[in-house]
Amino acid sequence: LRSRGLGDVYKRQKVIDSLPERCREIFLKSKIEGKKQKEIAEEMNISINTVETQMGIAYKKLRNELKDYFPLFIFLYYL
Repeated sequence: LRSRGLGDVYKRQKVIDSLPERCREIFLKSKIEGKKQKEIAEEMNISINTVETQMGIAYKKLRNELKDYFPLFIFLYYL
């Protein structure tokens, strides 16, 4: 396995930062803070369906932008 450098971290952060604000907030609450979809929905006063939709948007953008970093995407998906 090749070592992941700072460039990889920068690329990942750049893609996350480019997500629409609400989408980014939901993604970070889920993947960084470890919150469940129901918790996020209640906290943000939105439906679970909205949380699911926004996570789908985030995954699609991450998948497209990080296609050369596929192992990194898999890592993010299972966080």
